[in-house]
Amino acid sequence: MNCTCASKHCKHKPFVNLHCHSSFSALDGAAHISDYIKLAKEYGHPSLALTDHGNMSGTFELHEKCKKAGIKPIIGMEAYLNDNMDKTEEKKYEGSDTHQVILVKDKIGFENLSKLTYLSFSEGYYRRGRITTEWLLENKKGLIVTTSCLANKLARLLEEGKESEAEERIKMFKREFGDDFYAELQFNEVEQQKKYNHFILKMIKKHDLCPIITNDVHYAYPEDNRLQDVLIAINQG
Repeated sequence: MNCTCASKHCKHKPFVNLHCHSSFSALDGAAHISDYIKLAKEYGHPSLALTDHGNMSGTFELHEKCKKAGIKPIIGMEAYLNDNMDKTEEKKYEGSDTHQVILVKDKIGFENLSKLTYLSFSEGYYRRGRITTEWLLENKKGLIVTTSCLANKLARLLEEGKESEAEERIKMFKREFGDDFYAELQFNEVEQQKKYNHFILKMIKKHDLCPIITNDVHYAYPEDNRLQDVLIAINQG
């Protein structure tokens, strides 16, 4: 979580990271929640979001520790989304799930995200909990969604040369979620990210979307990159 100090003596404004993975993202996140909170406090970040893969297991710890540190916790999840889970053969599993960032706006949103998490394991489970777009829309009240990272369905459609279909999905989310739908921009060295950002920027202008800048954070300190690599290596066999 690299950022510039945001103390009262610093010219930079406070930053809120809305895309953080902890060790509750099994074999995908190397950070402890307490490390994120320590850094958020150090850099003057007023809030901190937790978006672990497919689960809300870190919610209680985030809430309790943020409260003690005087930081507002933002509860969320990066859900695994699959609209073909009943039609997809097992051998095609790895390529069929996409990522969807969901953030809780209020009490109703917490109840709905909890319901989606339950559904993902009770009805959508295959190697991991999954939801459908239909389930998300049926339980959308009190939730905030973003265009998410490169593993999102929009990026997948662009990769397949289906830009018009990706735009239709943008329009659908804007229609369903209104101002609770945000265009997520990330800046890294991945070539595909530049192409995805170009598309998102075009959609922001065309459909009057509100942009947010995030980083797909999986560890707290630079020296933890080796541990992160080991986790990913184990994950991918």
